[in-house]
Amino acid sequence: MTRIDARMKELVKRVNGLSYEGPFSRPSLDYQAAQVKWPSWSSRHGIYCFENDAEILCIGRALCTTLRQRIFSQCNEKKYEPWKKAITSPSTIVHAYAFSDEEWFWVAAFEAILNAEFDPHFTKRSS
Repeated sequence: MTRIDARMKELVKRVNGLSYEGPFSRPSLDYQAAQVKWPSWSSRHGIYCFENDAEILCIGRALCTTLRQRIFSQCNEKKYEPWKKAITSPSTIVHAYAFSDEEWFWVAAFEAILNAEFDPHFTKRSS
């Protein structure tokens, strides 16, 4: 279990009746293929995390879009050289946590908490 997995379990446990599916973990290279076979969880809202050798690189959320769209977008963003190097590393894993549509506000809250706690290098939020 990764540090982010453990923290997600702790956060969800604090909210009575809340549940999620995941973590769904795959190498980031899997999501860069032209013909990705996306599982059913990817059509939902949720939180995703990029991790390389236990270093959390980026934590994001899919709210007005789906996990599929956000993860695909992140895995194929190659304009910024340091990010390109990170996502093309065979050691980079994407973890995804899918929530029901009715629980969208928890996605926003948990993403903010996780970013504040882990302070990932590639996560940038404008004020």
